[in-house]
Amino acid sequence: MTMPMLERLRKKYEAEGLEILAVNIEGRSPNVLSYVQTGGYRFTVLFDPDGEVAGRYGVNGIPRSFLVDRDGNLAFAGHPLRLSEDLIEKTLE
Repeated sequence: MTMPMLERLRKKYEAEGLEILAVNIEGRSPNVLSYVQTGGYRFTVLFDPDGEVAGRYGVNGIPRSFLVDRDGNLAFAGHPLRLSEDLIEKTLE
C-alpha cells in the first residue's frame, strides 16, 4: 500500500482501533521527513536505518505489511496489495 492509502485506512478505521505504523529502512533523511510532512500523514513513521526491526520481523523485501489483531496475533504478513479491507474489518471485530 502506498502512504496515501495507509492514511485513508487510518482515517476510515481509527475509531475501530486500527493503528498504523510505518517503518522506513532508509533513515531519517530530509527528503523522507519532507515527504511525510507534506503528505500530512498522521500515523507514526519509525526509522530503522540499521535494519534491526526489519530483521526481527523477517522483512526480506519492501513493501511489506503486517496486520496484528488486538491480542497480538499475526493476521496477515505479505505484500500490501494483498491486504484487503475485508480482512482489516474482520480483524477489528
